[in-house]
Amino acid sequence: MTLRLRLAISTSLLTCLLASGACSGAGDAAPASLTLRIGVPVPAMATPGAGIPNLVDSLTSESLVLNSSDGRPTERLAKSWSWNQERTVLHVELQPGVFFHDGTPLTPELVAQELRRDVANENDLALSSVTRIDTWANGVDLVLPSPDAFLLEDLGLTAIKRPGNSSVATGPFKIVSGGQTIRLDAFDQYYKGKPSIRSITITSYPTQRNAWAALLRSDIDMLQEVSPDASDFVEAESAVRAYSFPKSYYYVMAFNLRNPALSNLEVRRAINEAIDKDAIVSDGLHGRARPAAGPVWPEFWAASNAVPGPRFDPEAARRRMDSAGYPMKDGDPENGPSRIRLHCLVWADDARLVRTALLLQKQLNAVGIDLQLEPIRLNQLVPRVSTGQYDMFLFEMANARTLSFVYLFWHSPQAGAPTYNFTGYTAADTTLDAIRRATSDDEIRRRTTELQRIFSNDPPAVFLAWQTTTRAVSAEFSIPLEPGRDILSSIWRWKPADPGRTKR
Repeated sequence: MTLRLRLAISTSLLTCLLASGACSGAGDAAPASLTLRIGVPVPAMATPGAGIPNLVDSLTSESLVLNSSDGRPTERLAKSWSWNQERTVLHVELQPGVFFHDGTPLTPELVAQELRRDVANENDLALSSVTRIDTWANGVDLVLPSPDAFLLEDLGLTAIKRPGNSSVATGPFKIVSGGQTIRLDAFDQYYKGKPSIRSITITSYPTQRNAWAALLRSDIDMLQEVSPDASDFVEAESAVRAYSFPKSYYYVMAFNLRNPALSNLEVRRAINEAIDKDAIVSDGLHGRARPAAGPVWPEFWAASNAVPGPRFDPEAARRRMDSAGYPMKDGDPENGPSRIRLHCLVWADDARLVRTALLLQKQLNAVGIDLQLEPIRLNQLVPRVSTGQYDMFLFEMANARTLSFVYLFWHSPQAGAPTYNFTGYTAADTTLDAIRRATSDDEIRRRTTELQRIFSNDPPAVFLAWQTTTRAVSAEFSIPLEPGRDILSSIWRWKPADPGRTKR
């Protein structure tokens, strides 16, 4: 089952896929009980189940490959893979000894059946280039009409679940029950070994404060995500350990290029020059982020560090606006003097974005751009953006450490294909298409550098910052750490901090 749509525009595309049910798997006798209780802050105004489906998927399901921290695919359910000479057939060998949670062996036929269902999903770009899936003794072949460099990336975003039952997968934990509190149990037939954690419960809370209070009361053992505002406080709490990692989501103030002023390249460049991203990170995001130069993941293996993003230069922004035909004008009784007035939709459900919006308003006002802010709920923002009813919008976008997501958000719409590019931007189309057709790493590197320059010289947005996520866990747990990795990736290997104690 594809994860791409639910990752694409953060919580706007998340729906809770969990229904009450039970799964069971065979296995040897379980070790002593070790339970992990996770709290997930889900504000009342957010999409129902927001945040929880991705968490459950990360604990219960797996894809054929894993997109690593630099975007390179690594082994997961696939043991190995290779291309034919023309790069039109991807030959995938499966790991041996893998079972679904109901005890069914993972076979090439079941993998092919699940992938074919995703290929047939016309609402998703992932795997859309695949024309045929064949099986062989130990794996599957994915057949393409022409090379597609995004295929492996997309396989890393496509969870393999039991055909006909999306609650049954192959991960280290299996779903036992859903509802307000979700329960997962260890899957003892997990091909990498028995999980040390024997049971996980996931409980939603209406606010971050409620979830944090539950952690301090020892009602839960882990806070799934700590807000940047609370990170310093969490790190000072001796009974709790904070674990931070770079998250592949970026904050962006996107332009509607159908607006006559924003269709002007010089205006878009001037807006970028007016923004002090270091101040946005330090003051708006409390230092829990890093400035973004564009939508390409900064650690991506093909990205170039030699391509800088737009520089902060408010004086240059003023000169550029003058030369573009937008001099300062006197104000009226309701508004002060300005060069131009622009309207920006702001995702009101994220306090970080609301605070950032005020900083952007102040910085743009300093060069004569009057930014009118409209905080708006998610259920209103998405239809406004998708129908072009905006000048700019301030939101978060997913990257997933891939170029396929850059394609999804910034390539212009194509007939019959899904898109999330509602900006009217087309400048990157040719290069994005060339990356997708590339047949070598060298070509991907060269084209990615070219793409980074396009986003810098012809910006469709102000790319503000890459997020940092912090998870808080009771000090009673011993967690194997991998630099730059989300601790959830090793949760099946967590143990009690004191081996002599058994937790609940």
